[in-house]
Amino acid sequence: KKKAWMNYTSLVSLGGVVGPLLSNAIIYVIEVRAKAPQRQIWVGLNCGFLGQMLSCVLLGGAVLFSWALDAGSLVLLLVLAWILTIACNNVFTTFFNSASQQRLGRGERGRFIANIMTIFTLGNSVGTMLFGWGLSFGGGQDVRSCVFLLFCGLIFKALLLAQLRRGGLAKEDVMTASAAKSD
Repeated sequence: KKKAWMNYTSLVSLGGVVGPLLSNAIIYVIEVRAKAPQRQIWVGLNCGFLGQMLSCVLLGGAVLFSWALDAGSLVLLLVLAWILTIACNNVFTTFFNSASQQRLGRGERGRFIANIMTIFTLGNSVGTMLFGWGLSFGGGQDVRSCVFLLFCGLIFKALLLAQLRRGGLAKEDVMTASAAKSD
């Protein structure tokens, strides 16, 4: 058993290597398919966001049905979720940075990045607190409350994506700023 868990740990570490490689492949495909730079940013943001949602579903399903899986299958699903999460986070971050560089001036970028990092840190702290609170129910044996929180986050992401796509304001801002800088 000890040797098996060492192999599982190696798989998780491998996921940390495969995720960035996969993100580079995804970015390359986006750049080839969406030829216009303005379109690349929009497609990249959507692809990264949708991939994050897919990895959330995969992770939630793996955790929710972990009782029915053997250890190897569970670890494999968790590693796949980890690879997908890393890849999609990298894709989203890459295109988000491209959009912010096109939209913001040099003097504004530093403050913007500091604000984003503060929001991410605050979100991470609140998320950790909520998952700790969720695990405290059922003595840590019942993961349903954590999966429920995960799917609440998924619904929130879906609403954000729908608003972004429906409004189109962000798309127009990114494309307008990009076109203005290229002129």
